[in-house]
Amino acid sequence: MKKINIAIFVSGGGTNCENLIKYFSGSESVNCALVVSNKADAYALVRAERLGVPTAVATKPELNDETVMMPYRAAKTKTELSNLSMTPCFAFYKS
Repeated sequence: MKKINIAIFVSGGGTNCENLIKYFSGSESVNCALVVSNKADAYALVRAERLGVPTAVATKPELNDETVMMPYRAAKTKTELSNLSMTPCFAFYKS
C-alpha cells in the first residue's frame, strides 16, 4: 500500500500538530510530509522539526500559488513532483 502524504497547516503552539505527527509516526498508510505555517515564529514549526518533519513558512498569497508551493514541497520532502500528492490535514479544536 502506498502511503498518503499529508501536510499539516499550523499557526500557533503546535500541540495538535505534534499529536498528529506522533499518531501517524508508525502508520503504514499515512506520512506527515510537511508542516506549513503562515507565522515564522509558530512554535509548531519547532515541534515538527524536533520530530523530523520538514517545515515551511508561507504567506497567504503564497499558499494559494501552486508555482510557489509545489517546488518547495518537493524539495523539502525530497520527493519527485509527480510522486507527491499532498493532502491537507486540519485539526480542529473547540474550547
